[in-house]
Amino acid sequence: MPFSGLLSYVHKRFATPVAAIALEALLALTFMTIGSADRLSEIAVFIIFIFYTLAFFAVFILRRRLKGKKRAYSVPLYPIVPLIAIIGALYIIGSTLMTSPRDSIGSLALTVAGLPVLWIYRFFNHRQASSLQSDEKKA
Repeated sequence: MPFSGLLSYVHKRFATPVAAIALEALLALTFMTIGSADRLSEIAVFIIFIFYTLAFFAVFILRRRLKGKKRAYSVPLYPIVPLIAIIGALYIIGSTLMTSPRDSIGSLALTVAGLPVLWIYRFFNHRQASSLQSDEKKA
């Protein structure tokens, strides 16, 4: 990742990631000047519920893929609980889209904007891993 070396620097005395904390504080201050705390929390909750919904759907997918395997944790009252969770989350997402469409679409755009960063990160990690594997085969 770009700047990951700088952001991962840990202060020797306090054992804290100083640059990462400073960047986080700068981002928080920037977002707070753009909008109110209530607006920011609504935007965050909207995106969080999208990911919650995806996680609830994942329960069904994993149940199908891992049929018959022992699980460390089992969802109580499956499939009723995940279905209720999906319906509730979709209601919150839909309600937020209707009451605050501009903020909702903006938060979706901000979240989707992170995808190119992920793709670049994966591309360079894959290249680096391939390079290391080819070096090991030569040795």
